[in-house]
Amino acid sequence: MWDFEIGRSVSIMMRTWPFIVFRMIVYFGITLAYIMATGTGASVGYGVGHISTDPDGPMSFALGGGVVGFGIVSIAATGSANTSSISSRPATSPSWFI
Repeated sequence: MWDFEIGRSVSIMMRTWPFIVFRMIVYFGITLAYIMATGTGASVGYGVGHISTDPDGPMSFALGGGVVGFGIVSIAATGSANTSSISSRPATSPSWFI
């Protein structure tokens, strides 16, 4: 049988409410960054697309600008585009493991 107590769960959540609120603020900020970068990239792409002679140029450039904006935030959110340095570390066991 599953041993679950709703009161205990709510008690734990009430003790950790600052961390829950902080996590919500961080997630909202990341979401806002994606919306702003994608919208800005699309609007810049739409403006630049008017230089094109193609009648569908503004829409094509807007799509490209939105993708670039999304990609820039994705790279910034992960901290680095190059993660190969993590896997190049030698695998060593801690001294207490012997």
